[in-house]
Amino acid sequence: PANVNALHAFLIGFVVSAVWLAFMYIPPIRASIGAIFVDRGPAGFAETWIFFWGIAILYLKYLKIKYQERAVMLNLFPSNIGEVVDSSTVGAFIENIYEMPASMRYSIFVNRIRKALELFEARNSKSEAEAMLNSLSAMDANRSNGSYFLVKVFLWAIPILGFIGTMVGLAGLHSSLVFDASDPAAIKAAFSNLTGALSFVFDPTLLGVILSMFLSLLMALIQKQEEKALTMIETACSEKLLPKLK
Repeated sequence: PANVNALHAFLIGFVVSAVWLAFMYIPPIRASIGAIFVDRGPAGFAETWIFFWGIAILYLKYLKIKYQERAVMLNLFPSNIGEVVDSSTVGAFIENIYEMPASMRYSIFVNRIRKALELFEARNSKSEAEAMLNSLSAMDANRSNGSYFLVKVFLWAIPILGFIGTMVGLAGLHSSLVFDASDPAAIKAAFSNLTGALSFVFDPTLLGVILSMFLSLLMALIQKQEEKALTMIETACSEKLLPKLK
């Protein structure tokens, strides 16, 4: 329920980054901000692709979070079965869950309720059902934290790619330092070319820092939204199930 399909996100990121880079080649845009993406070597292309891959992961995470929030609104305890959950009604409540559409049945909220009901049916213990809910809550929190692993790798990789691009650019400047030391004009021209090149060679690092900053901010927002959803699920389980167990 927490992890997104990395391949799906990869394809979305690849397509979006290709469209973005093509857009950067439009002459007016290329003359302003486009050059930093497409005219500074392979690092700009790699940074852009990984950035949009991370954005795609976070977008799919957001869709999953909204799905989990919708599942909380389901009525898992219809009044026609009973007002309380006891040994005579627990089986009917479990059967009602299994009759729900699969798209909702595998949500975190429904899954927690189902497992707690099945334990209650087997052990007839409210305290054990409550303990299971707490255990499942901790497991889901751990899964949530682990689901951002790939994005955290991207936050590390994007600035590193920018730094590598800068190092490659600096290594390519050695030809500007080859000149006739006895010719003042040659010395002046060489240093002029070097100064002009240095004004662009740090662009990959700058781009990497900016992209990682935006990705980090978006990840923090999505994490906050997911924490809110998990809290909502935990509250709903406590309020909708535990008072009914008899």
